Amino acid sequence: MAKTKKISATEAGKALKRLLGKAKNAENPFPGVSDATQVLIQSFLVWEWNGARASSTWARMVEDVTDLNELRVTVVDDYLEYFGGGCPRAEERADRLRATLRGVFHREHSTDLSGPAGGPKKEFREYLDSLEGMTPFVAARTALIAASSHAVPVDERTLRLLVKSGVVDPDATIESASQTMSRLVTAAQGLDTHLALQMLSEKERATPVVDLPGTVAEEPTPKKVKASSSKKKVTAKAAAKKSEEKKSAAKKAATKKAATKKAATKKTAAKKAPATKSPVKKAAAKKATTKKSAAKKAVAKKSPAKKSAKKSAKKSAKKIAKKTAKKSTKK
Repeated sequence: MAKTKKISATEAGKALKRLLGKAKNAENPFPGVSDATQVLIQSFLVWEWNGARASSTWARMVEDVTDLNELRVTVVDDYLEYFGGGCPRAEERADRLRATLRGVFHREHSTDLSGPAGGPKKEFREYLDSLEGMTPFVAARTALIAASSHAVPVDERTLRLLVKSGVVDPDATIESASQTMSRLVTAAQGLDTHLALQMLSEKERATPVVDLPGTVAEEPTPKKVKASSSKKKVTAKAAAKKSEEKKSAAKKAATKKAATKKAATKKTAAKKAPATKSPVKKAAAKKATTKKSAAKKAVAKKSPAKKSAKKSAKKSAKKIAKKTAKKSTKK
């Protein structure tokens, strides 16, 4: 089997520069917090999780307890309630946090870490690493923020991101990746680099580049899923309602249009009828007038003929009477 080519320091540096160039406006989920105990608890919340969710969980914890020492004796079920649904490694996270706080209490007789954090940076990091339940990411983040140590926190999500981006070798472990990052990043750049990697790794959480032991893809909370499902149903219902309204409106518009068209046709017919009838009536009236006029003329023509017949009858009668008178005189 061929050996995988190792990434050189120069190649790793260039790859890291390209990767960090993608992170714009990376924010600290816990701005202004530097108390070592608070940073320790917050680091356990950020480990293998989302910064925004970790921040809201921290707010619930602080609201519920009177002091941080109460978290040392808090039962796992209460922790799970603080975390809410969808928290990866929820029980493991709760067990580790309780065990670490108990370890601090046994050494300091309180959960106050201000004494160890105020000492030499190297000793404080060793102190953190030796606590029960501790992880390399939480130790590095606590040392970085509470004591300004030179460290770049790396968890499995960050490791997947670094492997995918070609910053570390595919067979790198969390410890070896942390060492590589410490060589590539200066102490002054540590916090900004951590915040940038945290933001970028959150975007990559659903698509692991390599299968690492204990890798758990972050699931959405049941509430979110329910809300999403409910939202989809509401959206579908609204769409159906809208479609029905559109159909109804279209039907009404069609009916209205048909009624308007019918009324317009009737109106036009009513207007046209008198116009068509009127010339016929006028023609009939004109014809009747013409007939009357012709009849009058006929009567007028007939009348002189009758008169002339009467005259000729009278003349004939007179002639006969004269002839008869003459004959009788001769005799």
